[in-house]
Amino acid sequence: MNESIQRLYDEDISRIINDDKLDFKVFNNSKFLVTGANGLIGHLIVKVLLKLQESLNIDIYALVRKAEKLRINFSDSEIKRINIIESDCRDYKYDGIDYDYIIHMACPTDSKVMVEHPVDLIDVSLNGTKAMLDLAVRSSSRSFIYLSSMEVYGLPENDEKIYEDRPLTTRSDFVRNCYPISKILCENLCASYTEEFNISTDIIRLTQAFGPGVKYEDNRIFSQIVKKIIAKDDIVLRTKGETKRNYIYTADAVSAIFTVIINGNHNGDIYNAANESTYCSIVQMCKMAADHLSDGSTKVTFALTDDIKKFGYAPTLHMNLSSDKLNSIGWIPRYPLIDMFSRLMEYYKYIK
Repeated sequence: MNESIQRLYDEDISRIINDDKLDFKVFNNSKFLVTGANGLIGHLIVKVLLKLQESLNIDIYALVRKAEKLRINFSDSEIKRINIIESDCRDYKYDGIDYDYIIHMACPTDSKVMVEHPVDLIDVSLNGTKAMLDLAVRSSSRSFIYLSSMEVYGLPENDEKIYEDRPLTTRSDFVRNCYPISKILCENLCASYTEEFNISTDIIRLTQAFGPGVKYEDNRIFSQIVKKIIAKDDIVLRTKGETKRNYIYTADAVSAIFTVIINGNHNGDIYNAANESTYCSIVQMCKMAADHLSDGSTKVTFALTDDIKKFGYAPTLHMNLSSDKLNSIGWIPRYPLIDMFSRLMEYYKYIK
């Protein structure tokens, strides 16, 4: 791995490890299973566990569909310290290993997949989560973390704060909603397993996360913004950019997950995870990034389309998540939006 990229990761990992609200010593003599360990958040969780492994007795198990992809984010020496399970999470059966902590994140997040392969997405989401919950029951796990999404809240129409007890409403006849609807069902599955089998589960509703580790081919708006600025091209929006949401830096998302594992109640609780200070519209975000990170060569322009479904875009919404509940157990986001963009830009310059 490029030394400059390693420095970015080391800085993020150090900030997580040195959080005085997190007592990582509780992980000594434990086994972690991380699904989706090749993903944006999953691979950073594994990197944090590898760092903790230097001082604590931690066994790390990474469940991935393609083991070879681990080499993108991990060095050979790191891979040797990871127990790799090459499997679809739907197919993984109890193999006699009792996992103390299961962090389940395996699920497609690409809007194109949601539009073109909704049936498979539902199958992966539901049956993969059930398989992991069955594993948690067999393992008598201390903690099962399910990574959900802000999209379960549907399409909020104003800037009111959204708390975890907000009723969940979303149209079942809109194919792209295969993603949030399957997430809602999986959340209920976690609650049902907690009630019926008395296992410890927690749900984290994550807002859109980005930072080092986002693939260069990623087509989401934050990635496109950074690539346009690097190339000194204009940022071209196909909508009016009126959607508003808050964001979260990758390391802050990982910190949120560990905060819930260490400080949470483990009674089927649900936590929003978002940096509230980042709340803005897409067009505001584009202009902010262009103004602060370009040399003036990047402008924001529009090429509007009437068919947002064709591009997999969600309808206009106002997703103003409150993280009060997560803050109450010790979580504090560290990275403002402009830092998120600058660190992603630095990462992209090194991987090109």
